[in-house]
Amino acid sequence: MSAHLRRRPLRIAVALAAAELAPWLERLEALGHQARGCAPDAVPDGEHDVLVGRLDPKLRALKHRLKVPALIHLGTLSPELLEAWVDEARLTAAEDLEQVVACLDQLASPERRQQRFIPAPELQVRVGPEGASFAVHDISDDGVAFRVPFGASLDAFTRDALLKALTLERGRAVHRLPVAQVKNLSAHADGYRVGCQLLPQAEPGARRCRVDVQGLVALLLRKGVARHISVRQLDAPYQRCAAALTTVRFEKGTLCLSASDRRFAVHDVVECQFDTAGATYAFYSVVLENQPLTLTLPRTLTQTTRRAAVRLGTYQPLELKLRHPLTGQPLTLPVRDLSGRGLGFDFDPRECCFPPGLKLEGVDLELDGEQVSVSAEVRTVRPEGPGQSRCGARFFGLLPAAQAQLGSWCVRLELHGRPSRGPTGFPALWQFFCDTRLIDPPTAQALRPALTEISHTFEQLSAESSRIAQHATVSDGDGIVAHVEAVLRFRHTWFIQHLAARRSAASLALLLNRAFAEFVEQRPGIRFARLTYFARNRWPARILGRFARRIEADDFSVLQPRHIFTVPSSFAAAPEGAELEVREAEADALSWVERFFTRVEPCLLWQANDLSARHLTLSEVNAAYREAGLSRSRVVLVAHRRGERVGVALAELSSLGVNLREDFSGLRLWPEPSLPADEQAAVMAALLTAGAALYRSHERAAVKLFAEPAQRAALEALGLAPPVEVREWTFRREAVPAFVDYTTQLLARLGHEPEP
Repeated sequence: MSAHLRRRPLRIAVALAAAELAPWLERLEALGHQARGCAPDAVPDGEHDVLVGRLDPKLRALKHRLKVPALIHLGTLSPELLEAWVDEARLTAAEDLEQVVACLDQLASPERRQQRFIPAPELQVRVGPEGASFAVHDISDDGVAFRVPFGASLDAFTRDALLKALTLERGRAVHRLPVAQVKNLSAHADGYRVGCQLLPQAEPGARRCRVDVQGLVALLLRKGVARHISVRQLDAPYQRCAAALTTVRFEKGTLCLSASDRRFAVHDVVECQFDTAGATYAFYSVVLENQPLTLTLPRTLTQTTRRAAVRLGTYQPLELKLRHPLTGQPLTLPVRDLSGRGLGFDFDPRECCFPPGLKLEGVDLELDGEQVSVSAEVRTVRPEGPGQSRCGARFFGLLPAAQAQLGSWCVRLELHGRPSRGPTGFPALWQFFCDTRLIDPPTAQALRPALTEISHTFEQLSAESSRIAQHATVSDGDGIVAHVEAVLRFRHTWFIQHLAARRSAASLALLLNRAFAEFVEQRPGIRFARLTYFARNRWPARILGRFARRIEADDFSVLQPRHIFTVPSSFAAAPEGAELEVREAEADALSWVERFFTRVEPCLLWQANDLSARHLTLSEVNAAYREAGLSRSRVVLVAHRRGERVGVALAELSSLGVNLREDFSGLRLWPEPSLPADEQAAVMAALLTAGAALYRSHERAAVKLFAEPAQRAALEALGLAPPVEVREWTFRREAVPAFVDYTTQLLARLGHEPEP
């Protein structure tokens, strides 16, 4: 066994005749072991890891004194010897000294690099769901050692054995550890000691694939996405740098990076990694030059799906406080990144340890004077340098208020500390909306009588613990600069609204969009997002519309034109015939409505808009609104003609001011597509008349009718005023990483990329 392998020295008892003992002891001590000779019939009592010798099965009395977990017999194993020893220890046969050395190389485990910590006395480890419990001797970030009493079976603890159900127990607290692998088994005065290494636990759902790097790198370089690349030297993992990809030379097979780091030498092997479009890309390369940093172009790279929520770096010191669950030690540690699902923090491995699977309860986080308490489970531990390790933990059991507050923090972190520092009450925001023409003068005039009720709705939505809304306002010394808000529209769909910015701060509108795209990704319950913009507004039409059209697909992203009519609630169309009747849908009709929408709406929308029979009336959404003192519901109207269902209308009703343009209290009509055009027009007239009566009964002066372009002519024929043209963009959360990358590029082109 070579010394550079850094194997743990073994305590060896060599039971041989005196004539042949000397060369054995000399060889074993040269390998770094502690060897002690003895006569074959007089094995000394004491602590030994291995007994080497010609074992006599007749010496059964010795086995009661021997406390040796491993035995090496010189010669052939006989049935008598197996019967005498196999139940008590690990027995191996060897022919000569060289074979013994090879056996010892397998028995001696690598020296543990992590600092060991002595836990509280009551800490126990349980092996298997119904297995025995043993006292923990010590623990570290990547391993645990526990005591097994003499006389207990060692069959499960042979070297390299996998322990798949290992739990730490301290009182009522239970910490489930990942798979552990036995690395050493030694004897001590108080029993055997089993040392295990904790194996990394793969994230569920993570997918890896191998891709052709040359075409991909060329694409990333042209699009300017692979801007930040982490480079790590394999032989010295603490040698790291961050660089930007500048040039790809396919004819020479090289990559050039912006870094000029003398820490890397020619011929160093490095691992490179960068994130983009919801995935992490990694490849190995060799340093050709260090000024500038030039690497060989690899033929392949590995693509790994990114964690469920991207971690955002902190723009100012953020700390966590907790009491260590194993030692009871109070700790204050710096947080390096945070998301809605977890966090990463640094710690000194010489002072404490965080093995994977450890549950951290009662963790207090504080940002900008605000505090939130969470519980987390350690997922990964990675050395970062001498005296520093990085721990990644995932939240569990988050309360709705804590989840809402973390979502607010994530928006703040994405804005790099730019949220409002001035007055942002409703009066200031109302004036800002009017000044930026988010609300045109006629709409503002119509809303003024209801400003008190709208102000109350705003206060409920803007509460930090709100489960149904999230907002961000950026101010400077002259007042509000930009504002955006996201509101729960359906069970799994959030609506991004009220996006406004001064003309001089157009890039901030883009930054706010990016921040709220990150917000969508951070909240686990958000599966879909929607935003609406005026077709005549060139800024969002070019920025958002261009991206939406690039990824449009019925089950992934849908961009639809809509014509919004403002209809007086007193509207009533002349009936075309007594056979056409509109009634509120009953239970059996809701099933028909569900099937109807699977024919007339893209699959993305009948999922995002809660168009299944069970959720059509928005009862679950209304329950969430009621917690905030607000309301939201949807009434399903069905048109009947001679016993047949020929059309559907959905009438949404929400507290006044949830959306200032009343998009959350809008009416939508769908006549049966198979009907002739004149009959479709009659069905729409009947549905609109019934819908207007419904809004009139709720004391609404007007109805916002969202119509498809094909319905415009028939609706204008009813005498309605010309509509406003908008675009509705609905997309899955999986589109968010690509959208963030897209807006990052645009911000960089505008010269407003936030500092990392």
